[in-house]
Amino acid sequence: MKEALAELSTGEKAIPGDARVAALRGLLRVELAESAGKLDAQAQKQVRQDAAAAQKDQRSAAEGHYLLGVSEAEAGRM
Repeated sequence: MKEALAELSTGEKAIPGDARVAALRGLLRVELAESAGKLDAQAQKQVRQDAAAAQKDQRSAAEGHYLLGVSEAEAGRM
C-alpha cells in the first residue's frame, strides 16, 4: 500500500489540485492506519487535509465527507 501512496503523490504532482487524487490518498492513508492498528496524530492531520481538499470539488465532495467521518471513527471520536 505504501507504493500506492507514492503513486498518488506522483499523480498529485502531475495533476495539481485534483480533489479526486486527494480523496483517494486520504482513503489509502486510513487503510494504512487500520493495518497498523491506529491512526496517529500525523496521519490524522494528513487525512483531514486530504478530506478538506476533496470537499472543495463537487465531483469528490461526498468522498471527502466520507473520508472525514471514517478518520474520526478511526481516531475514536465518534
